[in-house]
Amino acid sequence: MKRGVINRCLELLYRDWSWNKHRPNYHYAFAIKKNVIIAIGKNQPDYASNKALYLGRMYDIAKWKEFPFLHAESDLITKLDDEYQNHKTEIFSVRINRHGRFKLAKPCINCQKMLDKVGITKVYWSCNLEKESPNYLVLGTQHRILLENVKKVRIQMPEERIYYP
Repeated sequence: MKRGVINRCLELLYRDWSWNKHRPNYHYAFAIKKNVIIAIGKNQPDYASNKALYLGRMYDIAKWKEFPFLHAESDLITKLDDEYQNHKTEIFSVRINRHGRFKLAKPCINCQKMLDKVGITKVYWSCNLEKESPNYLVLGTQHRILLENVKKVRIQMPEERIYYP
C-alpha cells in the first residue's frame, strides 16, 4: 500500500470525522485495489442495522444475530461488489478517538471470520504506541506488528496539511 493512498484515506477520514466529540471512538475501513479507494465503511454503534443482521445470518455469526450493530469492516463488505471481494483487495482499518489520536483498529474475531470467508487476506490496521507521539500512525498486518517492521506516518491537525517525513 502506497503512502499516497494512506494520505487520501486519512484526508477522507478527517473530512468525515471533523473533530466530532459525540462518541469516544470512530472506526473507518477503506477498501483499496490497485492504489484506488473503492469503498468506505464506518461503524454505527448507535442503532441496530438490518445489514448486520443479514451478515450475521449469511456468515453464521451468532453475536450479530443477537446484537446487529455494524462494524466498519462489515459495513464495508456490504458496499463492495462481488468482483472486489477477493484476495487482490486490501482493507485499511483506522480507529480515531475524540481527541484525534489513533487507536488499535484490528478487526474483531467476527469481522476476521467474515473477511476470511469473503476472501480478503490483506488487512492493515492502525495501532497506538503510548511511548511514541500520539500523532503517529503505526500500521500492522495479520502477520507482524514489530517496531522494526511497521511504517510510521506522522500527521498534523486537520486544519493543516497532512505530510510524511
